[in-house]
This record gives sequence, C-alpha cells and structure tokens, in this order.
Amino acid sequence: MEGKICANCGKEGKVMQCSQCGITFYCSSECQRDHWKTHKPNCHPFAGENVVTLKPTYMGAGMHASTISPTTLQQRTVANTKDASRKGIFIKIQAPAAPATAPLYVYNKKRDLQCFIHRDSNEAGYDEVVETIRAHGVMGMKAYFSAFLKNKNALVVKVSEVLEPQPF
Repeated sequence: MEGKICANCGKEGKVMQCSQCGITFYCSSECQRDHWKTHKPNCHPFAGENVVTLKPTYMGAGMHASTISPTTLQQRTVANTKDASRKGIFIKIQAPAAPATAPLYVYNKKRDLQCFIHRDSNEAGYDEVVETIRAHGVMGMKAYFSAFLKNKNALVVKVSEVLEPQPF
C-alpha cells in the first residue's frame, strides 16, 4: 500500500498492513515485531463480533450516486470491481438522512468500489453500521471503516473501529 505511514518508525511509502487488524501499517517485518507490544492491546482481529458482512449492490460503470434513483436500482456488477481479495481497503459509508432505511452508499478513495447496501439484504448488519455511524461518525452521517471484499457479493466491514476521517 502506497502513501501510508509505518506505525513504528514513521517512514512513509510502501507499507504492509497488520494481518490481524488490517488497520495498522509497517514498512518491514522488523518494525512490526518491534511495535507489537505497543500495538497488541489495540489489535482487534478482522473476525467475529468486530465485523459485519454486507451484500453490495453495484452501480454501473461511470455512474454516480446522484444519477441513480433508488427506485430504479438493479443489481449490477462493475467490471473493474476486483474479485475476492483479503487485501484491506478503507471505505466511506454514508448513512441516509431519510428515510432511515434507505440504502447506504459505500465507496473507496479510488472509487473503483462504489455500491449501495440495502437493509433487506442483512437487517442486523445494516442496523449495526448505521448505529455506529450515528454514534461515532462525522456529524452522524458518514464514517470511515477498514473492509475487504470476500467476494463480489460479500463486503466484510470492521464496525468495531471507526477510522479517522480520510481525504475522500
């Protein structure tokens, strides 16, 4: 991953993420080992109660949220959405103002992942994400999370930790 900073030495550039939490970055295995005692208490695995799995509904290539009516949404797969990958991504999830059950809008910085999450595909997961956004997000309307695509129909979101606002 480019543009991230090593949690141990502060070096900027190409780094690798902690395989457990997916949130902390290191420039080398040595830095990760050196930083482990500090990082361990805050390292929560990308599993169990820390995550929710949501089913994305993809937008067509070149479409933006403002050009799509929720009543005409159809499930479409974007050609450039990557296949199943354990590689972590940072996403922004925007909660609806009203109605409270309208789809969540999800995207990453590059916008090569843009999708909606409909409540009826996983009510408990949707509700947990919305509750987290309302409690810990920016103005209760959006929040940034670490996530990964398990496959094109499963977006795994780490809801136990809201990230600091990102530049997108």
